[in-house]
Amino acid sequence: MRYIGYDALVVQYGIHLAGFTEPSGICSIEKINTASQLQWLCMALNNGTCHWEQLMPEDWEARKAAYEARVAAGEVGQCTPCKDKGVPCVRSQHVSEMADPYTKLS
Repeated sequence: MRYIGYDALVVQYGIHLAGFTEPSGICSIEKINTASQLQWLCMALNNGTCHWEQLMPEDWEARKAAYEARVAAGEVGQCTPCKDKGVPCVRSQHVSEMADPYTKLS
């Protein structure tokens, strides 16, 4: 299973994760089941074997076209828009109005 949102990230920014240690490809951290797999990934990240790379323009265009074809075919799920899109977030208290946690209550 692929990491959710990875392909959209690649298409949007023109970068990809090179040297990922899992043979199944890029996956969510929750899919790494053993300590040895996690240690292997941590070592790859620390020594630079696993890193972000910028795609060449022709590769980026090819990835965009492939992604758009998958979206058009319905293979990629799209998020439904929020009902309150564009409405400012209402907070219960502004940060400046919150009580100081170090003040003793009387």
